[in-house]
Amino acid sequence: MRSKRKSHFKSALSLGGKATSHFTRIITQQKILREVICQYLPDHFSPHITSCIKKDKTIIIYTTSATWASQLRFLNQPILAALHAHGKNDVTETKIRVLPEALTPEPEKRYAKKLSDASLNMIHSNAIAHTTDSELSTALLQLHKTLKNKMS
Repeated sequence: MRSKRKSHFKSALSLGGKATSHFTRIITQQKILREVICQYLPDHFSPHITSCIKKDKTIIIYTTSATWASQLRFLNQPILAALHAHGKNDVTETKIRVLPEALTPEPEKRYAKKLSDASLNMIHSNAIAHTTDSELSTALLQLHKTLKNKMS
């Protein structure tokens, strides 16, 4: 017979606004930390730094790939100097980590736009109209044929 176990966790809603405001404050601090670090790095690094976390005297910087992580390791001293310039004098170490792909949000899928029948007909009519330039006419007819096949 299974005994009923007490739930040791309160629901997030029962905590009121305390938990939410606490986590909001932590997220805001992490965003500010990321902005400070990105401000002192070359521009091409910024999109690849996903987040920064301060844990005791260590800053953990998460990147999108191992390639960017290895490049950031060479910038350890400039990162520490930037943090000290912004009053984070207690930070003595940086760690660079790769955020696993499962936790990285997937990029939006881009779908090909469908060509309307009117546009397809316009390509065909332009191909017929350019009889003086046979190379252009042939290219437009080939384009029309390819697009028509892709649409069906």
